[in-house]
Amino acid sequence: MARPQKDGLDYFPLDVDISEDDKIALIEAKHGLIGFAIVIKLFMKIYKNGYFYKWTEKEQLLFSHAVNVDINLVNVIINDCLKWGIFSETMFEKFNILTSRGIQKRYLEATSRRKKVVLESKYLLVGEETISNYKNVYINSVNDDINSVNVDNNYHLNNINANKNPQSKVKNIEEEEDHNPVKLYEKNFSFMTPMQMDSLWQWVDDFNGNAEVVCLAIKEAALKNPRSPFQYLESILIDWHKRKLFTKEDVLREKQRFENAKKQPVASPHVPSIREIDFSAGEDD
Repeated sequence: MARPQKDGLDYFPLDVDISEDDKIALIEAKHGLIGFAIVIKLFMKIYKNGYFYKWTEKEQLLFSHAVNVDINLVNVIINDCLKWGIFSETMFEKFNILTSRGIQKRYLEATSRRKKVVLESKYLLVGEETISNYKNVYINSVNDDINSVNVDNNYHLNNINANKNPQSKVKNIEEEEDHNPVKLYEKNFSFMTPMQMDSLWQWVDDFNGNAEVVCLAIKEAALKNPRSPFQYLESILIDWHKRKLFTKEDVLREKQRFENAKKQPVASPHVPSIREIDFSAGEDD
């Protein structure tokens, strides 16, 4: 008998600076430590389930009983979480689930080593650009009450070819890292905190979903080996965004223009020779 597919996580990363996040700080400012604890407890429920958590009357009653907090207060805190963007209002209104884009991105990263991860298309907040970075992801789309699983055939083809050719397998891993900013950052620097991960994916969104540009900035930062790599990386991205360099081609074109400008000879000021100087100028007639 095959083992059932596991959806939830055994643990999830909790940033030591989570209380400094503006969204979390707002909940704590209004509801105190109870509000903070409720948010963390909800994260635990979500990640144990996978990347979302149903929030119907049954879950509300069970949750409030488990945390020993009045159900009305719990729902007030939930409403503020929706208001401040900790959870998606759209997903809650449509499907009565608690989730967010950041939660889904962290879930994808945490399950990147699993052989197969199935996501429901109707619950997704992450875009195709993000999902394409994870070759183990299968999207389950429901049409006319018939479940159909969209399988990435290229993923299977790549793995078959990689098994036949070890060098091809290495190449596939390198290509995957070059298109996944989180993996590329951790390869060059260190493991990312959840807040850094959220910020990195937000940068991908700011560059119109173009992860390739963010990866290019990571490589640029790696060449400098800065003391504060993430801060240095963000300074590069801020500069590129200000100059509207939204694609890899834009960045490379600008770098080439800069290199060409450096090669241009600088005109030196003309110093007249002794013969060119009119010594009679200023003399009395």
